[in-house]
Amino acid sequence: MRVQARHPILPLPTHDEAARTDFAYHLANFIRRDVTPHNETVYVRQVKPAFERRNGRAPKTRQEVRKAMEPTSAYKMSSALQRCSQEMMWSSVADTVERELPRLIDNFRTIAASPKLGSLRLDPALPLPNYVRDVHHHCMAGGYHCEHTDDDVAQGALYDRGSFIYVDGNFGPWNDGLGMALAKTLRIRFPDFAPKRILDMGCTAGGSTVALKQMFPDAEVHGIDLGAPVLRYAHARAEHRGVAIHYSQQNAEHTDFADGSFDLVCSAAIFHESAHRAVLNMLAETRRLLRPGGVMAHAEVAPMQGADPWRDFIRDWDSLNNGEPFWGTVLDMDLVACAKKQGWQDDKVWHEIGLSPVEAHNIEPEVPAEKVMGASRGANGLGYLFGIKSA
Repeated sequence: MRVQARHPILPLPTHDEAARTDFAYHLANFIRRDVTPHNETVYVRQVKPAFERRNGRAPKTRQEVRKAMEPTSAYKMSSALQRCSQEMMWSSVADTVERELPRLIDNFRTIAASPKLGSLRLDPALPLPNYVRDVHHHCMAGGYHCEHTDDDVAQGALYDRGSFIYVDGNFGPWNDGLGMALAKTLRIRFPDFAPKRILDMGCTAGGSTVALKQMFPDAEVHGIDLGAPVLRYAHARAEHRGVAIHYSQQNAEHTDFADGSFDLVCSAAIFHESAHRAVLNMLAETRRLLRPGGVMAHAEVAPMQGADPWRDFIRDWDSLNNGEPFWGTVLDMDLVACAKKQGWQDDKVWHEIGLSPVEAHNIEPEVPAEKVMGASRGANGLGYLFGIKSA
């Protein structure tokens, strides 16, 4: 297992807790490497030929593949094992977070009370939309928003530590691969771009926001999220690293920033955790917040291609099995067309495939993405929705 960078509010496991997490990690990798690949063998040798005999053609969609695969023992077993290992991983980390929480909160309070580089603004009265309130994304119990005590940072700690294990450390020691990929792709795509104000929508624990600040050190950087615990965690994490970022608890669909406030409005993989209507609202809000000539850059899991029903089927595993009910819907969206319907019709808007989190850190994953059930974490490149607001 790769080693995560330490900081004052990262939960640190005991020997036994680490052993339990290590077991869950290796079990998950065994399932991905040695169990789930057999699904394709079953499909090619048994399921697909049987479908062709019944229908006189091959399956055309991932839905047809799923309906044919779901009754097979191989798919049932691999899906159950993968879901079980996912829950085991989060549970093992949660034990550490619960034990460490008093220390983590004390460290947050110490950092928050010291002279600040950035800022933290919370809104206890902010209504939570049901796509956040009612969903435990990727099976993370409590989601991004649950609080159980004053100055709670548990969900930020759970997300930071758990997601590092979840992606096998492929997002780098600071777990900032999504943001690093976004920032580097911006540098490649717009080499002369020097934004003065940046907004990161859906910043969670702040890994992406810090990466953006590091890539554009002269910019004033803001990060927003719906969850207070992840924002407290992000603030303390950034302050400890000496990075000035202004965090605030806001809904990216409707923020309190003024029109034309930013040169760059971006996000890193929040669309697939948001309802369809919310994504449309975020696209409209992005345009409102940008100054003329400002840049939109929303990074998301690469869209479904439709050319390979089997590939789309395995990429859609999360929609039904991993607490990601909006996954398939968003991956099916034509984001360029959606943006134009949300006010971008007179602007330059396009979609392209750019750097992945793995490429951003030059890490070679141990398990090739095409062999993983639910293989769409950006290993083959993230999809980037770009836009330049007209004058």
